[in-house]
Amino acid sequence: MVPSTHFMSIESERLKIEIASNYITGSLLNMAIFLVTTLVGVFGVLLAALLTHQIELDQVEYIGIPIEVLDLLAIVWQGGKFKRRLEYLDTLIENIESWPHIPLNGLKDIIKEIRKI
Repeated sequence: MVPSTHFMSIESERLKIEIASNYITGSLLNMAIFLVTTLVGVFGVLLAALLTHQIELDQVEYIGIPIEVLDLLAIVWQGGKFKRRLEYLDTLIENIESWPHIPLNGLKDIIKEIRKI
């Protein structure tokens, strides 16, 4: 029979993983919203300046295209970062599901490790 303290230990470990998962998802969504808003904002400003004849089309190309490309690359990079963070979550889940149980670090340490990824 498994002692009740072992059950509570596993549940607290699962809670840490749940909080880390929420952190990963929240940070991805926040960054995606920021990057897409930047993409739309830059495009909107450049289009407005072009339509009001404040700048020419070739100036839009020199200003807008590099900014838009960098923004799109940042979005792709965030997707890769998200996948690496999910792999880290998988290792945490494997640690608590294995027998004998491998205890996780504290929540601060887990979040600190996620930020490094």
